[in-house]
Amino acid sequence: MDLTAREPIHVQVVASAPLLRAGLERAVLAAGLQPTHSGVPAAIGLHSADTPPTRATVDLSVGANLVTIALMAPPERLVWTAVWELLGELFDTLTSFSEPSWLRDLYATRSPRSPGQG
Repeated sequence: MDLTAREPIHVQVVASAPLLRAGLERAVLAAGLQPTHSGVPAAIGLHSADTPPTRATVDLSVGANLVTIALMAPPERLVWTAVWELLGELFDTLTSFSEPSWLRDLYATRSPRSPGQG
């Protein structure tokens, strides 16, 4: 995912232990996203399962072998793509996969088309 031409997507990272927070921040950076503190609005919230939700548009709660996704509102396509990249960093098994075809198909059916496009 190339975010160089756009504003960075901010991810609020919250964890109960400093080492856990550092690991979550590493995943955020590896996904090409920008970790932030609680005072900065973030499109994505990433927190350990033992801390409260962040109230971001997309909230990811990370446990030992589980990530729970909660939505406060429908996220934009770029945010969904960022979530997919972040999940790839959180789950080692996802890093070798590209965006699933069902997700591409969903985007194709839901994206607005300009006049004259078929």
